[in-house]
Amino acid sequence: MAQRRVQYYRDIRTPTGQWFHVVRAPPCHARYATGEAGFGELDVGETSVGMVEQQCSSSPVMYALVQCTPDLLPADCRSCLAGIASQMPRWFSSNTSYRLGGRILGVRCNLRYEVDRFFLESNETIKIHMPKPKGSLSAGKIVGIVLGVVAFVILIFSLIILALLKRLREVIQESERQKKLAKLETEIIDEIGPLFSRYTLQQIKEATRDFSNEIGKGGFGHVYKGKLPSGTDVAVKRLAVSSSGQGFDQFMNEIKLMATLQHRNLVRLLGFCIQNEENILIYEYMENGSLDDVFSDPERKSRLLDWSTRLRVIDSIAQGLLYLHRLAKQNTCIVHRDIKVNNILLDASMNAKISDFGIAKIFCPNLMESATTKGCGSFGYIAPEVLLTGTFSDKSDVYSLGVLILEIISGTKVNSACFFQQGRSDNLLTCAWQLWDAQRYKDLVDRSLISAGENIEDAVLIRYVQMALLCVQANPEHRPNIDKIVAMLSNTEALDVPKEPPAYYNVQVPTSSNHSGAVTPTMFYTSISS
Repeated sequence: MAQRRVQYYRDIRTPTGQWFHVVRAPPCHARYATGEAGFGELDVGETSVGMVEQQCSSSPVMYALVQCTPDLLPADCRSCLAGIASQMPRWFSSNTSYRLGGRILGVRCNLRYEVDRFFLESNETIKIHMPKPKGSLSAGKIVGIVLGVVAFVILIFSLIILALLKRLREVIQESERQKKLAKLETEIIDEIGPLFSRYTLQQIKEATRDFSNEIGKGGFGHVYKGKLPSGTDVAVKRLAVSSSGQGFDQFMNEIKLMATLQHRNLVRLLGFCIQNEENILIYEYMENGSLDDVFSDPERKSRLLDWSTRLRVIDSIAQGLLYLHRLAKQNTCIVHRDIKVNNILLDASMNAKISDFGIAKIFCPNLMESATTKGCGSFGYIAPEVLLTGTFSDKSDVYSLGVLILEIISGTKVNSACFFQQGRSDNLLTCAWQLWDAQRYKDLVDRSLISAGENIEDAVLIRYVQMALLCVQANPEHRPNIDKIVAMLSNTEALDVPKEPPAYYNVQVPTSSNHSGAVTPTMFYTSISS
């Protein structure tokens, strides 16, 4: 049996030995070869397989193929094939099973032998997919990598340039701001003299407990309650550090104006702080907040704003405007441009004072009007000529005063859609005019006053409503100036018949809506009658 196995191995190895020699071809040739060998009459004896002798007698020829990966050198290829061929006896050591065909796979080479032809006579190779050697990249990948690196470098470079340009702009803007601050500080100190106190930022932080008690918020900053070392309560108006250039200009405008304005119906400036990035104004503290705060709280409104107090508030606002328009500066007129419930503050005795002079303007009264690039103020209080043509005058403040008078009488904000007639929501001015025209004056009065049984004289009510409607006439030439309004309040001036206020688009409110709450409608002036 051993002799027969040796012959079998030898016959198989004979062609493979020849094929090893074939793979000595140059590297450019394929590293494979095929061949065949005849066994003649091969007796391998009885096996449990039962088919071996039959296969040998019917197919005395053995076909074989050897192959190496193309990157192997000839010597390496021979060595690899010799290594796997040496394993062949292992697979035929069993005396119970003889393999007439098989395949041995190495990492870089393989061999196969069968009793049937399994390759084409054209000697086509069997392609083996091998990974490319490390460090080898295709041209396309190299180009892609290079382009990616270049794009990344350009992107980083662009971001650095943009960051540098942004920083340069910030430095220039900060330099300009510091120049403005230095100039402003000099001007303020020269103008104010001994009238106002200058505080350090540390003193302000101590007074406000590090800005912990906020009591209000404006367009360009916040207002905090504080207490000075003397025990005086103050309101600290702090311009937001990140506020726009417009906010800083308004801060400058307000402090320069307030440095020269002193009147019992204007909120009093007590001091200021200009340090580092902080721009702060210190005002007297108004215990009852703004008129808007009182209107927003039904309990406070009912308790604080009886009929006589409302008339006193109206008179106080008119006196404050008279000072601004006629008495503050010789041969000049100061137009506030933002008279509204938020900017009317109330002290402990419910005396009204005008605040927030950030967008106030000074101009000569003989000009009467001054062009502005855009309408300023708050919607509902802006005179139609300001909204439509961008011009303002002292009559613009008069219009806002008329709106305020109607709000104080009715207890209703100008932009609240709370008058419903046949499913329609009317603006306060439109409703006031309709009630005036129908001589239903009492229907305009705040319901809380009626419920409290306030004694409201018809003559006084009619006079105030008529005066308010004169102030809100569409054409500024038809409105009275502040001198005449103060005279009207003292009953020393006869009243003209008012013309209809500017027209609005009215908001259509569905009949199923809940009409108990205030709704803010969208309204636009449609025309100014001549």
